[in-house]
Amino acid sequence: MTATETPSGERPNIMRPRSPRCDDIVRQISIWSALCWAVAGWPMATWYYTPPRATLARIARFSLCTSVTAAGLTALWIRYTDPSCSEENVAEYGTTRYADR
Repeated sequence: MTATETPSGERPNIMRPRSPRCDDIVRQISIWSALCWAVAGWPMATWYYTPPRATLARIARFSLCTSVTAAGLTALWIRYTDPSCSEENVAEYGTTRYADR
């Protein structure tokens, strides 16, 4: 029994052959995080920049910066906390689902 197998000899769901790997998980969650923060950043920008200073360019820039920052921080957080991104798991199964292609 290896460290990644259960006592019955089965692999946990996260390590089955077609399951998502570290890069797949990071990419998907970062994209959704960026999208959500872009949508949330728009009203935050209109609140931050009071109406006389609230130009479309400022609001868009604020929203974009918010979403990019959130996506980057989310990617880093997942890399350090998700079990599929552990050194042991990456060494055994690779970082992407289709690494063998």
